[in-house]
Order: sequence, then C-alpha cells, then structure tokens
Amino acid sequence: MDVRRKPFLIAALLILILLLYVRLRDAQAKAEAEAEDIYPSSYRFTTFDFPAASSTFALGINDRGQIVGTYVGTGGTSHGFLRSGNNFTTIVDAGEATGINNLGEIVGWRIDSHGFFHGFAVSGESSVQLDVPGATFTVTYGVNDQGESVGYFNSYDVDGLQNRGFVASGPRMTTIDVPGAFYTLAAGLNSRGEVVGTYSENNGNIVHGFLYLKGNFTTIDVPGAWLTEVNGINDRGQYVGFYVDQTGLHGFLNRGRFTRLDMPLARATLPYGINNRGQVVGFFTDEKGRSHGFLASPNPFATAGP
Repeated sequence: MDVRRKPFLIAALLILILLLYVRLRDAQAKAEAEAEDIYPSSYRFTTFDFPAASSTFALGINDRGQIVGTYVGTGGTSHGFLRSGNNFTTIVDAGEATGINNLGEIVGWRIDSHGFFHGFAVSGESSVQLDVPGATFTVTYGVNDQGESVGYFNSYDVDGLQNRGFVASGPRMTTIDVPGAFYTLAAGLNSRGEVVGTYSENNGNIVHGFLYLKGNFTTIDVPGAWLTEVNGINDRGQYVGFYVDQTGLHGFLNRGRFTRLDMPLARATLPYGINNRGQVVGFFTDEKGRSHGFLASPNPFATAGP
C-alpha cells in the first residue's frame, strides 16, 4: 500500500467514527426527550402510611379518590386496605387489595391456610372467590366499571408450569398469552376493554409492557429502558408503570408520550394505578429502604408541563 494514502484512510476512519458518535448521541438525546422529567409544578405529591405499618403500598384508585393497596403489619404479614379520605380499613388478611372501580368494587388476592393463592372480589358486604379453573394459583389485579377483572394464574401444560394472564367477565375466563412469551401478567383494564400488563421473553431475562385489545397485542417499551412494566390504565387510555435504565428505577406516565414520574428525593418510584381524573397512586422507597404510599394529583393551576 502507498504510505501516502494512510493519512487519508485514517482521516476517513476518524470521520466515520465521528458520524457514528453523532448518531448515537442524537439517538440518546431523542430517548431522553421522549422520557423527560415531569414538571414539578404539574403534579402535587401526597404521601401516606397505614397506621403502625412497616411498609405501605398503594395499588389502585377510583374517580372518587378511594385508594386500595397493601401494608405490612406485625410479624411481616401483608394485609389489604381501603383508604377513603384519611380513613383506613383492612379489607383482607394475608393478601392484597389491588384494584377498585367507581362502584366501590374491590379485587385482590389472599393466601389460604394451605398456602394457595386465590383471587377475590368484594362488593359491599359480599365477597366472591375468583379462581381460574385448573389453576394452581390465581391472582386478581384490576377491575373496571363493568365488573370485569384481570390478573394472572399458573397451571401445568406440556411445557411445565406456566404463568398466563386472564380476563374474567362473570363466570367466563379468557386467557391472555402474548405469543412466544415466557410469562404474561395482566395488571389493569379500563371500561373500553383495553388491558395492560407485562410479559417476558428469553426465559424471563427481557421484560416488556403490553397493551391488549380484541385479540391484538402492542408491545410497550420506554425508550432506552432495559425493563418496562405497565400496571394501570384509565378510560382515556393513559397508563402508568415503571422502568429501569442506566440511571436506575423510575416511574412513568404515558398521556400520548412517555413522561418520567418520580417522587421527589425517593430512591425508587413505582406507579400502579391511574383514575380518569389523572390521579396516580403507587409507592416509593426512601433512603432507609422503607416503602410508602403516594398520591400524585394534577395541579389545575400549573402553567407549564407536558
């Protein structure tokens, strides 16, 4: 090779590296713009804890502002709760209350004396156990105003023990299974029949969110995230969840675009429910590793924000 050509080859290589760097930088900037911080003035955060609990987790909210979730009490046992105003009521022992609709119907799950998991639905003074036929356990997560509920179950088939999502409408159970997924977990649904949840591939090493409607699945991934979980959706199609990227674990809200939703000064923020007023509930961990419930309410006087 003519040694006089080497400087030109080196220059060409440097230009190629520079162009590649610029493309990667622009892609990163685009991802950060698509998942930008929520404006502090756009939401008001309120924290709360079940009295004397070591940890509190808020998991669902209806349009009346009633919140359900779980707390860890004496001995490390989980209990489901209802919060109306500032009043707390224990709904279930050895379990969780995970969803509530605008009629006040509550769903969740409990563990029986033999260690088996069962879904349940509570309406007024009546309670119904929800079990997928043939399942070894059933967990119910969300309920809409039509009384339809979602969750997941596990059962054995030719491939062994499998986790699959379900939609329950009265006595009818419909399985939700993302094609090719290692597991599928249905977490929330709205009155339009849209279901959100999480699925994994590659033996559980890769985790995505999903939206399901009338037999069709859409994968949901926060740009730049290694893991995305979607937990709740309202009747306007707005949904919440959390993701993990190189900076840590963050909450998000999607109102047509991804917006980071982090509790100020929290180590981690995990949103789980959103109502039709745009109020978001979930929990966060503090600097000591304790979990607390939060309510994030839109600020009607905000003048800036996405």
